Amino acid sequence: MNILIVEDDKLLQQALEAKFNESNARCTICGDGKEAIQKLEKADFDAVVLDLVMPEMDGFEVLKQKKDTMNASTPTFVVSNLDAESDHVRAIELGATKCYLKAKVTLKGLVEEIMQATK
Repeated sequence: MNILIVEDDKLLQQALEAKFNESNARCTICGDGKEAIQKLEKADFDAVVLDLVMPEMDGFEVLKQKKDTMNASTPTFVVSNLDAESDHVRAIELGATKCYLKAKVTLKGLVEEIMQATK
């Protein structure tokens, strides 16, 4: 399992990577949307974990541009602090598989759900 983590918070990057590694998944980490699009154009991923609020390019723009990469159909799981329903609806409309609110999801639960959904 090859996971792309797109998150600008270094602590959360490390925590997500550690949890995915426990499930024998390989992780590629990006700190912003521009870097994520570059990775999505060059390598195949089984899933993408995407923050919405980031420098350079936000997660909404990543979702838009992802459609033109080799990972256009790769499931994308949004994990964000944005809790407005309109933001989640917009992310789903742009191609996100599911949206999670950072404050309401455990890393263990998130990783288990993503691993199960991408089998």
